[in-house]
Amino acid sequence: MGFFSWNCKCCDKSVLSPYCPNEVDWMNKMTMVLKTGEVLSGEYDGYGGLGNRSDKYAESYDYKHEDLNENMGPEQLVLHYEENATIYHTRCYEENDKPGFVGMSKSASDQGFFLAEEDYADCVE
Repeated sequence: MGFFSWNCKCCDKSVLSPYCPNEVDWMNKMTMVLKTGEVLSGEYDGYGGLGNRSDKYAESYDYKHEDLNENMGPEQLVLHYEENATIYHTRCYEENDKPGFVGMSKSASDQGFFLAEEDYADCVE
């Protein structure tokens, strides 16, 4: 399976894989807001996973949130919840007052990897 991604609900640009240029690496940090209200954050791996998580469920072994911890495997987390989550770049999420769940994010046509330079020129740091 190749790369795939989703567009951030705030800026409508894709959440990038970790293999993209350093100038836009902030776009690899993502936040998911689940329909149930949980907020998950970390680094997107380009293949449907969320690694290096920083959310409160990352180390949780609470039965209620069993599938939100690393036991599921970070490679499955985003893909597992895609229909029940709104996906944001973490920076966009924070700069827009932490919006909640507003529906499923659309699939990114550039797959979070095959970037047209002109589409991301305004995102370069």
